Amino acid sequence: MMRIRKKTLDKATEHALGQAAAAGIPLPFDRYENQVPVCRFGQMGLDCKVCTQGPCRINPFESSNGTACGRDREGTVAAAFLRLVADGAVASAAFAGAESKAATVLMDGIAAANEGTLGSRGLLEKAVEVAGVGFEALSGLKANGGVRTVEVGVGALKADKINVLLAGGIPAPQAREIADLLRAGANVNVVGIAGGEIAGVAVAGNYNSEEALLVTTGVDAIVMGKACVAPGLVSLAAKQGVPVVAAGQLDAAKLLDDADTHFRRNSGRNLAARFAPVKAVLGFSTASFASPSPAQWARLAGSGIKGVALVGGCNNAIETQDAAIVRQAAEFLKSDFLVVATGCAAAGLAKAGYMDPARAASVAGNGLQGFLSALSDIAGMDVPAVLEAGTCWETPSALEMVQLLAGKMNLPVAAAMPELSRPAGWSSALAIAARGIPTYVGPVFPLDGGLETVQTLNELLGARGGALMGPGQIGDPEAFVGRVLGR
Repeated sequence: MMRIRKKTLDKATEHALGQAAAAGIPLPFDRYENQVPVCRFGQMGLDCKVCTQGPCRINPFESSNGTACGRDREGTVAAAFLRLVADGAVASAAFAGAESKAATVLMDGIAAANEGTLGSRGLLEKAVEVAGVGFEALSGLKANGGVRTVEVGVGALKADKINVLLAGGIPAPQAREIADLLRAGANVNVVGIAGGEIAGVAVAGNYNSEEALLVTTGVDAIVMGKACVAPGLVSLAAKQGVPVVAAGQLDAAKLLDDADTHFRRNSGRNLAARFAPVKAVLGFSTASFASPSPAQWARLAGSGIKGVALVGGCNNAIETQDAAIVRQAAEFLKSDFLVVATGCAAAGLAKAGYMDPARAASVAGNGLQGFLSALSDIAGMDVPAVLEAGTCWETPSALEMVQLLAGKMNLPVAAAMPELSRPAGWSSALAIAARGIPTYVGPVFPLDGGLETVQTLNELLGARGGALMGPGQIGDPEAFVGRVLGR
C-alpha cells in the first residue's frame, strides 16, 4: 500500500488490506501500484507486440510515426482493440462450449489484427463482428436459479463451518451439482465469488476481493472455474495451505478432508461479528416478468420510470473498488432508471446494499419508487432497486430482460461497465453497443490513442443506434446518464 488512496468501498476488503500489509502479502491493489506509472502507450492502444521486430510504440504527436512494419497510428490502435475484443470473444466461446461454431470468425479476426490487409475501419468492422459472435455464444446460458435471498460479503463466511469458495466461472448446472455435493458433508458452508455464485449460494465478494478473503483465514478450500480466477488467488492459497481443485476434477471427500485441516488450524476466527453479511435478493430473469397483464404493464409504464439500464463488468485496480459501479448505479436510480446488474458489478452493488428491498426507497428517484411499488404489488414480493440477473456470462440473457422491460413500457435502454478490465467484458461491451445501445466503459478507453478511430467506431455503432464511450469522450458516469436522457 505505497500510495495513499482509497482502495475499495468494501470495509471487509479494506480491513484485509491492513492485515495483508502487516503480513507482507501483496494484494491486487498493491501489485497495480508497483506498476505505476503505467505505460500510457499501451493504455491508449499505441503499442504493438505482434511480432518480434517490436514492441513498437506510436508517438501520438507525430503523424508520420508508425510501427516497424508500417502500420500507422489509427491502424495500430484499431488492431490492438480488435485483439482485445477477439481474446474476450474466444474466452466467451470457450466458456459456452461453442468453440467450433465460432472458430472461423474468431480466427479470421485474430488473423486480421496481426496482418496489414485491413485499415482502421476494416479492423473495427471485424471487431464488431467478432464481439457479436462471442456474445451470441453466451446467449444460451441462463442461470434459471429463480429469485432468492442470500447473504453477501465476508460475513457470508461462517466462523464455525468449513467454508468452501466456488471461485470463477462455472456453468450453472455444474455449479449447483458441486454445491449440493459439498453441502452433503458435515458442517460445510458453500459461498461463491466472481461467477461461482451461479450455484445459488451466498456471495462472498467480487473479483478484486478474491485474495482478501484468504487473508481473513475464512476460506478453507477453493473450487475454481475456468474463468475469472486470479493467478494471485491460486498462489496465495498454496502459501496458506488452502486446498484448490478445478471444478471438473473435484473429489469432494478429499477436498473436504483437506479443508478440515485448514479449518481446525484456524479455529477461533470470528468473521461475521466484525463484518455482518448484507441481505440481497438475487436471480431475476425474463421469467420473472411473464405474468403482468396489459393493464398492469400500463400501470408500470405510467409510474414515472424513465428507462432501464444494464450495469455490469469487472473490477479494475485503477479505480477504488466498486466506487464507479456504485456511482453509476446511483445516478441511474435517482434519474428513475431501473437497474439490472450482472457479474462483479452486481456483487459490488449487492455488497453496498442496493439489492436489499428495504433500501429501495432511499436510493431510487420518485418515479422509480412508484414503479418498484407497483411491481412489488404485481409480483407479490418486495423488489429491490437493482435487479441481479446472473454472472457476466449471463449478460446476454440479462440484456434480453432489459429489452423486454423497456419494450413493454416504451423506455430508453442504456448500459455501463465502469470498472471494465477483462477481455470477455470488453467483447460483451462492444456487442451491446452494436445492438443499438449507448454503452459507457471505463476507467480506461483503449482507443483513446486514435481519435479518428474512436470517431469511426462510433459512426459504425451509430448506424445501428448505439455508441461506445469512455471517460475521454464523456466526463464521468453521471454525465453519461444525462447523455442518455438528452440533458
